[in-house]
Amino acid sequence: MNENIKRVSGNIVDVLKRQIYPGTLVICNGRIADIKREMKTYQTFIIPGFIDSHFHVESSMLVPSEFTEVII
Repeated sequence: MNENIKRVSGNIVDVLKRQIYPGTLVICNGRIADIKREMKTYQTFIIPGFIDSHFHVESSMLVPSEFTEVII
């Protein structure tokens, strides 16, 4: 079994629990497999990726029905 395991350490920002704590993410095959809390001090932060789904249809210069056709 060839598993690609990677570790990333830093201050973990947990937006659901509203906490920031030092720790290490264990990443296995591109997915978070474990989160280990630590007592170390880090200067970097690990935060979830955010997707901005905000857009302006009028900026596309299309009527909404045409814009819908294009994005589908």
